[in-house]
Amino acid sequence: PKIIVESISSLNSYNKGKMYLKISSERDSSTFSKLKDILIKYSGEVPVYVYMEKDNKTVVADRSLWINSEDKNALDELKGFLGKNAVVIKK
Repeated sequence: PKIIVESISSLNSYNKGKMYLKISSERDSSTFSKLKDILIKYSGEVPVYVYMEKDNKTVVADRSLWINSEDKNALDELKGFLGKNAVVIKK
């Protein structure tokens, strides 16, 4: 058997961390629609975990909703929408 590759990268270079979002219990059902629009706008490789305070439940967003956490505009927009303390990135 033979493997032909164009390039080799360390797996650590693909570990972009995780993004955690908290949706407070005061939010209404339109929150999810707006949040989805923001995540699609800044699509990327970082998994998004959403904690729903009302249900005390955390879910992983669909792969199509993962985000580019290195985009400052994405962070600013999410923090503006959900609140400064509702958006956390862990590497």
